[in-house]
Amino acid sequence: MKNYICVPMLFLVLCVEAQNISNDSFSPPAFKTRIITRVEVIGGTSIIMPHGTESFNEIRVPKWELVGGVGLRHTFNSWLNLGLNILYEDKGYRLEINQKNEDYTPPADQKGIIDITFNYVTASLLLRYVVDKRNRLYIGTGPYYGYLFSEKILTKIYINGSLVSKSTYKGASPYDNYKKHDIGATAMIGYEIKLKSRVGCNVQLMYNLGLMNVALPNITSMTNTTYALHFGFYLKNGSEIRKNGH
Repeated sequence: MKNYICVPMLFLVLCVEAQNISNDSFSPPAFKTRIITRVEVIGGTSIIMPHGTESFNEIRVPKWELVGGVGLRHTFNSWLNLGLNILYEDKGYRLEINQKNEDYTPPADQKGIIDITFNYVTASLLLRYVVDKRNRLYIGTGPYYGYLFSEKILTKIYINGSLVSKSTYKGASPYDNYKKHDIGATAMIGYEIKLKSRVGCNVQLMYNLGLMNVALPNITSMTNTTYALHFGFYLKNGSEIRKNGH
């Protein structure tokens, strides 16, 4: 519970401190009295490619999952803002093992699939900098923290292309092989899409690099790595509508 409380508190403290610096060093911020200047609904997809040992990486294949959550933003001025994203996202890995099964005559082509999905709640704190004069293109970076609350294990075996075995497990760390916590860094590039309505939209490309081994010592080492495409939707405030002429 302490982890969930600390992240929003850190967001608020950074907003207040950076606001004081902004008043002294930069141009006046667009919003002087509001801590949260934008609330976004975020949705998207991610490609999961964790890193492990050499043998693990050889049989690893890309895994696609969905991402969803909310984003809070504090604007310091026209070119600098701080965002807190709280997301539900799936991570994990997918392995494919191809071999000959000598129990068949002639030997059959056997493919085994191990698909493990980690269900995470993650919080990322991103400092974002606008890089163009139209205030559309921006880049950002910052840390993230993830909490693993459940996982799903799916195994399949194919013989000569036909499914012959399938099993599924859903629960909370059935084998206690993975740590509950994950820490990493995020880098992103985003673009504001100007819509002629009260609804605004942005698109973001994210790279999330896990910095800690999430596997316990009894199995192979592994760090979470994902590439994500996010879409954010929000209601424009009055100043944004006047500024965009909509």
